[in-house]
Amino acid sequence: MPIEFPLTPEMIREEMKRIISDIREETNWELKRDLSDVTIEIGDAPEYGPMFGVVRTNNKIVFGSWLEDLRPKYYRVNLVEFIIIRESIVNFVEKSLLNENNQTLPQYMLEICSLSYMKKIHEKRTFETKLINVRNRFLFGDEELNDEEREFYNKIYSITNNVISQKITYNHFLETFLHFLEEGSLTEFDEGEIIDHIYRYFSNIPEDIVAPIRIKPNTLQVLEKVVELGFDATAINISKILGKDHTTIYREFDRIANRYNAYLRTHINFYKLGLHLYFILVRLKTDEEDNMQRALDELSKVRYIGEIYEGVGEKCNYLYSITFCPHFIADSLANKFERLMKNNVIETFEFKPLTNRIYMTSFVEARFEPTLDNYRKLLNEEIKCVKIKTWDNNNLKQDPPLKFSEKELNMLKTISVYKSHSLVNPQSYRVFTAQLKQFAVEQGVDINKMDDFLSFMNTQRNQLLENDLIGFRLELTISDLAINDILVLKVSCNPEDEKILKLINKLSIFSWISFFILHDEIVIQIFGLNSDHVITKIITELITEFRFDFEKFTANSKVWRFIPYADLYHVKGNKWSLF
Repeated sequence: MPIEFPLTPEMIREEMKRIISDIREETNWELKRDLSDVTIEIGDAPEYGPMFGVVRTNNKIVFGSWLEDLRPKYYRVNLVEFIIIRESIVNFVEKSLLNENNQTLPQYMLEICSLSYMKKIHEKRTFETKLINVRNRFLFGDEELNDEEREFYNKIYSITNNVISQKITYNHFLETFLHFLEEGSLTEFDEGEIIDHIYRYFSNIPEDIVAPIRIKPNTLQVLEKVVELGFDATAINISKILGKDHTTIYREFDRIANRYNAYLRTHINFYKLGLHLYFILVRLKTDEEDNMQRALDELSKVRYIGEIYEGVGEKCNYLYSITFCPHFIADSLANKFERLMKNNVIETFEFKPLTNRIYMTSFVEARFEPTLDNYRKLLNEEIKCVKIKTWDNNNLKQDPPLKFSEKELNMLKTISVYKSHSLVNPQSYRVFTAQLKQFAVEQGVDINKMDDFLSFMNTQRNQLLENDLIGFRLELTISDLAINDILVLKVSCNPEDEKILKLINKLSIFSWISFFILHDEIVIQIFGLNSDHVITKIITELITEFRFDFEKFTANSKVWRFIPYADLYHVKGNKWSLF
């Protein structure tokens, strides 16, 4: 039954009855409450959070009147459809579980379960826009989150991706959650422990994560054009190049986006911003948590640094980051860490400029069995794979830096909030939501009016493109869920040596690998592996065969945050600020 407006309690009730009946036919679930005992009203309800759209009690559901004001219609329909699905599934969940106000995990599990049901009924249609519309409502965080809360949000986000991309059914997901919940106390369960169980249960093993991605030749042909064209990679443009019908190409787009969790990630043109790319590595003694925190605090003071990783190696611990900043920031930070080293807070440190960044992804046509023997065959080219370079800094325009006026600071604000967008729909943005809301309010834009919001964002993006301030990298992964660990290998070499180029080519067999090029070494990142994994041993054996010295450690994300470029730029004098 299509969603009709204006919303009425009667229409909502009829649609909930239909969904409840459908679920009862598909599962052996027992109803925990009778819908006839529940009053449905239209009124005030939260706009964001795990209970967005409703206020729910045992005998009443109030649907938010603000839903009527959402524009355009498809956005309104997506949210209302999801909320009705969620409130229908509630009837199969123990009241006591959802009435514990201090327990947010069941609410988030309900959101994911409802998305899975929604995916089922839209099985033959593009789902990414619906996913983004809904997830941006219930998974709404800000910079005030502590480390534990941020880890919780990241896991919810990743579990959502995995459930949707792997087509895990709504009943399987909810039953799995309830299974893990039953192992503990219903009234005293530990949310962190439960989500860890679910996280591991739905994770893939590292051998699967790093394996080349299996893909059909026709899909690969389209994907190669997406990488080549970047933002201009539309179905119509690619259909003209390949001489195929654009509806065929669009289906391939949809397959790539949904099956491989693909999107176009923004990369800033740091040359045109007058910034420089730096590799930061700090070594610390093991088991010195206070010193680790002190060093982390010093790095965190630098607002140019958006990501910091903690690393664990054989002989020491690490702090690690790749960041954009002015030269004087790196010099100032180096002076501070020189003092920390003299005071025995840290062991050593390196702040070095990068000359290039390269991202690679590999593909196979036939099914790849991720055994150690097969990985050796890949490295020796006995098993063939297609290696695609998804990003190379050398493709950026290296023009002189722009000078921004007061009116042009909006471009810097857009760079800060704009993370990526959908491959299928360039108007499905992924952003720093809290900061975007503030930015939109400053510009008099209501983000609940989707047409106005999209017009605003499209205008901002067009400005960035016209000034060559951003580029786009195709990013895809079978599952980003289990990518807790990142293997980091630091190889001492001459980056222009023929041997290192050969090594880079050999190692580019993995689904998600990057190479950061410095003047006297390269830093290799492989997502999904750790430094003790058996595949890592194969890699290090290969590096040793090439007679290169190396250092390895396992990195995990510690800090991931918004960078306020507009606040860091001084219009008077056209200078970047110090911290």
